[in-house]
Amino acid sequence: MKKACDNRQSLMCDIQKVDFMIVDLNLFLDTHPNCVEALQEYNNLVQVSEKLRSSYESQFGPLV
Repeated sequence: MKKACDNRQSLMCDIQKVDFMIVDLNLFLDTHPNCVEALQEYNNLVQVSEKLRSSYESQFGPLV
């Protein structure tokens, strides 16, 4: 049971970190709309977030 709890907390922490980076990059892109590298990283992080959320929801149920 302890391992499942640790995994759940770890996944949630990872989701929060990635989502924070997405918000931060979104704000950066508001002021730097032509920065291709930031846009690529933003798109990459959105995919990472989707994968993390899917993994969390398959193991522990819906986030919302």
